[in-house]
Amino acid sequence: RPDLAKKPDPTMLREAIMAIGCRPEETMMVGDSDVDAQTASATGCVSVIVQNGYFSGDYTALGADYLTADMTPVLGIIDTINGRS
Repeated sequence: RPDLAKKPDPTMLREAIMAIGCRPEETMMVGDSDVDAQTASATGCVSVIVQNGYFSGDYTALGADYLTADMTPVLGIIDTINGRS
């Protein structure tokens, strides 16, 4: 929606979370940049950052919950978060 602030403001993500009836702590944001990590943090979501996007800095400094080279481990991360692995 054009009336919502852009990332890293958490408003857009919070609206989406509420629209599907979840809570931030039940939500995972997968992104590829520092802005995505900041948005997830500001919203209270689990953050997964894929290290092949627009960001050219130090990925380990982003404070993401999970860093990955590609999308392959995302389902395993979900299982880990849900206590299934």
